[in-house]
Amino acid sequence: KLREALAMGVKVLTCLGESLLFGFSDKSIAITDFTKIRSSFESMTDDEFYKIQEMEDRDALAAMSFTSDLLAIAHFINQDLALCLFIYMLQLSLTYGVCKESSFALSICSGLLFNLGDLKAAKLFSHFSLSLLGRLDCKEMLPRVYVSLYPGILATVEPSEKVSEKFLHGYEVGMQTGDIFFALYNARVYCTYRFYCGLVWMYWSEISRFGSNKRLSTNRFGTGMRLVF
Repeated sequence: KLREALAMGVKVLTCLGESLLFGFSDKSIAITDFTKIRSSFESMTDDEFYKIQEMEDRDALAAMSFTSDLLAIAHFINQDLALCLFIYMLQLSLTYGVCKESSFALSICSGLLFNLGDLKAAKLFSHFSLSLLGRLDCKEMLPRVYVSLYPGILATVEPSEKVSEKFLHGYEVGMQTGDIFFALYNARVYCTYRFYCGLVWMYWSEISRFGSNKRLSTNRFGTGMRLVF
């Protein structure tokens, strides 16, 4: 059902404009576009990034909102499509300005660059993502951004205890804003990080704290959103 919903979602996106067709069926085109878009962001200073206007175009805003939800699904079941989706979101952000969903796309980009071993670029995109999160005060994107960034580059520059608390905050904000899926995702990663930090004696109490949901069991560990070529 999720694959069918994803395919239908892509068809809806193509109705919003021809530019949406880029790369959806050709991974090589998406990678080429990614290289160009990445260079555009990497050439920016903090001031230049901050001066990017907020997105006002109604069609672009609708496309960003819809694409963000598709990306959240595609990441788990079709990473080639997820690659195209987040690149498209970055393309829209450069063309029409930034919005709350831009912070999510930037965080996914940071995670990808981290997995590719480019720590400098990953840190830059994580910085842009978090700064945009604060600038636009988009709490509803925080759970998605945190679970994308903190298992990656930010886990290498901040103490494990502090990183685990970010996931707890992501869980709390997700429950407050209604993003239940990413709230539980943050909760799962939080428990995993607490375990990795050596707090074994506290692990089962944390499981009880979040409930007996099997998605938080010890049988399958997951530490955040990852995207690879």
